[in-house]
Amino acid sequence: MKVRQACSQCRCRKKRCYRVDNGNACVRCVEGKLQCSYSIKPTRPPQQQRLQPSAWSSTTTSPLELPKDVVESVVELYLRYIHDRPHSLFHGPTLRRQVRDDRLGKALLCAVCSYGSRFHADASIQSLASPLTAEAKRILNMDIENACLENVKTAILVANLSASELNSTSEAIYCSLANRMAYILGINKPDPRDSIVVKETKLRVWSSLFMSDRWCSTRLGLPRQISDFDFEGRHAPHLPMDESVFHRLGPDEHAMPEPWKPGLWAHMITLVRVFGPIQDFNQRLAQDGVMDDELDRSVEQLAQELDLWEQLLPVDIKLTRTNLESHRRNGQGGPFVALHLGFHHYSTLLYFHSLDYPPATAAVAARTSFADRCRAHASACSTLLQTARETEGCEAVYATVGQMTMVSSAVLLHTLLFGNDHELADARSSLTSNFEALIELKKYWPVSIGKTIERLFVFQDMCLMSADAQSTHKIDRWMVRFLLEHSLPLLDEIPPEINDAPSSVEFATPSNHDRSFTERGLITKHVLSGLLDGDM
Repeated sequence: MKVRQACSQCRCRKKRCYRVDNGNACVRCVEGKLQCSYSIKPTRPPQQQRLQPSAWSSTTTSPLELPKDVVESVVELYLRYIHDRPHSLFHGPTLRRQVRDDRLGKALLCAVCSYGSRFHADASIQSLASPLTAEAKRILNMDIENACLENVKTAILVANLSASELNSTSEAIYCSLANRMAYILGINKPDPRDSIVVKETKLRVWSSLFMSDRWCSTRLGLPRQISDFDFEGRHAPHLPMDESVFHRLGPDEHAMPEPWKPGLWAHMITLVRVFGPIQDFNQRLAQDGVMDDELDRSVEQLAQELDLWEQLLPVDIKLTRTNLESHRRNGQGGPFVALHLGFHHYSTLLYFHSLDYPPATAAVAARTSFADRCRAHASACSTLLQTARETEGCEAVYATVGQMTMVSSAVLLHTLLFGNDHELADARSSLTSNFEALIELKKYWPVSIGKTIERLFVFQDMCLMSADAQSTHKIDRWMVRFLLEHSLPLLDEIPPEINDAPSSVEFATPSNHDRSFTERGLITKHVLSGLLDGDM
């Protein structure tokens, strides 16, 4: 067998490797200020590492230092709880084989394991999440000029992991890096030489970039990089196929074993295309103000798009208990829940502004209808999330669920404070359920969910300090940041009078509130205090 002479960096770039002295870094790595594999002293042989049952410690920063069975179990946790939800980057059997055969790139493996380690039963494995993210970044940065599909996947994962740590700069940089690498590679254009699995994987990575670009740009208040035009017209990419078919395909198949039909991710992409215009609508409300007639027309147009999307869903994709159970049996319960959580979240964001309108304004029927729809979608989001938590195989525990839960909770808080008496019991029950979900999510995403909980307390203070039910949900710059720009700090935007308000824990009812509002304020204080107690 031919002995490898080039270092890993030169092999990756297919460059000739020159070394002056054995045991020292090669010339190219020295010139490029890269960490050369020849300058790294070898540790225990790989086989010995796999056989050591206690090969990890609090200082472990790489899955290469973990026993092989632990690495494989952590990857399985990623596939169970994350895969096909916020992104869809892998063909399951191929990923498992690459991990088993030690053929997955180190940076990508670190990123996948950073996700999966959060759900491991062993606390020492859970504690590796942040170090693994840092290691994935370090290795990716060393290879940043190598535009390849594996690095695109790694950049997507690192961007999402950075968002969960509220590292907005890293999130923006790695999301942009993934987008640009994908354009350089042209993964949005089918290559006839690719097998079905490779072709579908590229399509799913491109679809994940489209999804990530919508969420990342919103969280950070940045312009989107991938336009809707890229999914339209004669040169538009196909939509992702049925997941249950895709994950049964062999890696080298060139013919479909059964007729093509769209999968859950195909419907996620057609849905998220409406998310961009909803973001733009709320930004326009905050920055420029919109005349009532124009506002109603904009809402109706977007509402029709959402309604049409729901109406055109195939019968087996619609949200029913039977369909949920069917997708759960096929291993797609979580992605099925993610699809419909997205629908209710986008709908809640569209109608949220309607809670701002007093009952005596013009076009009251339309405005009342919008407000009713907002409350209905917020409640439906809460109900679906509770169902997912109670149904094994349908878990929704990825980080962005926290953002969806926060928006749903804001609407439920409004109902609890200002709604009709007959609405209070259901609103309180749904709000309590949301808080239980947030407490569970905080175990996996302590930084971002901790900040979400803080934002809810600030929002409650705004409601309690307002004598006007409508002013609490006015779409201004502060509210846009609360609803959409989750990665940006909220406190800088709080009105001065709110900064001086008592905290929700030390709540004192303002004197100009009537008795009914005072009682409801105490109820919200009690419910939110339950969230604080559960969080401790």
